Amino acid sequence: MTFTFNEQFYSLYCTTSAREGGFLMPAETYAREFVHPDEAWLVASEIEKILSGAYDGRTAHIEHRIIRRDGDIRDIVVRYMVTKDNTGKYIKAIGVNQDITERKRVEEAPQKKRRAVSSPL
Repeated sequence: MTFTFNEQFYSLYCTTSAREGGFLMPAETYAREFVHPDEAWLVASEIEKILSGAYDGRTAHIEHRIIRRDGDIRDIVVRYMVTKDNTGKYIKAIGVNQDITERKRVEEAPQKKRRAVSSPL
């Protein structure tokens, strides 16, 4: 599976198409270069679901962490839909990546506070 990215995508990852060798990138390269190692299994599982037809005709999403080229770890959500031709062959997946780091921090703040209060000194 090969992904096609644009400059807006690359800006989220703190890089450019020129630095990454163009707009096309194999899924394996994306996972190795940008997906947080603790969540590589999650992205691999999602790709397997896509290829198995689990999302045929439906939109799907996945949340995971990335490591940007500047070393910053961010949370993203990827929303996408897979399209096929009339013979059932995959044509493409159309998607959008959104940085949800701040939302995740707000959601996790009460949990961190509870853990800090309940942990022994």
